[in-house]
Amino acid sequence: NVLITRRSGSGEYQMPPLDRITSEAMLVRDVEKPCPKEALDHVWSTVGGHPLTLRLMSSAVRDAGASWADIGEDCSAVGEFTDNREERVADRVLNRLVPVLRRELSLFAWAGQPSCDRGFARFALKPVGIRKLSNFCLTSADTGNAIRIHDIVFTCLRSESSLLEQRPGEFTEAVDDYISDV
Repeated sequence: NVLITRRSGSGEYQMPPLDRITSEAMLVRDVEKPCPKEALDHVWSTVGGHPLTLRLMSSAVRDAGASWADIGEDCSAVGEFTDNREERVADRVLNRLVPVLRRELSLFAWAGQPSCDRGFARFALKPVGIRKLSNFCLTSADTGNAIRIHDIVFTCLRSESSLLEQRPGEFTEAVDDYISDV
């Protein structure tokens, strides 16, 4: 099978992140020591189904002698994992996104969490911002009244917030305007 990908467009099939069972299988593939449930839960809550990061974590245990406890600690700095091109996960995730999604990602950095009320996000970012997040496959589909970026993106974003324009006043003012309009 051949998989052809592109970074943006319309009408394309958007590959979902890996489900938990597949993610766990990828994480422990060819690793001799089983991963404890607590470590699996921590990895899942940090990176979800992000294949690159799961592969790098698995490799750290399998090839570099990391323990599952190490991997658990590494979850707080997941953007620092490097691939075979010696590129950090944070760089791979953010370098292609920040130039075109600086304002949109700044909203989540300002909020300090990977989710935001959908109505407020639409108010602050306008429909174009919501479309951009969706076109770059950054949002989770099952979020109801919230818009949520994938955890791995938010984790990398937290570690690299200097890449974003600081907009605290703009978004704080937008909250006040949004509340007064509702």
